[in-house]
Amino acid sequence: MSASIAPFSPDNRIANMRLVAKIEEIASAKGITPAQLVLAWLCARLRTLNAKAVPVPETRKRPLLEENVAAVSITLTEQEMTTLEPLAAAVRGVAV
Repeated sequence: MSASIAPFSPDNRIANMRLVAKIEEIASAKGITPAQLVLAWLCARLRTLNAKAVPVPETRKRPLLEENVAAVSITLTEQEMTTLEPLAAAVRGVAV
């Protein structure tokens, strides 16, 4: 069933998994989880856009909640932001 959803089509899945690998690499070098990296990037982007919003990922377990909350205090360098921007733009199978 998921193969019929655009992000999970075979071509898109392969391309998106390459992006995930890069995100995992950046997160590992920073000593944080990939989820924390993405949430920190989203928060930073929202601040630069002066948006009055905050991402709220679904969290069912307390350790994940704590991990997500900790992401708000993570500061990304200009280089990290510059590296992440094209990755976000390259996600395949998602209409924005």
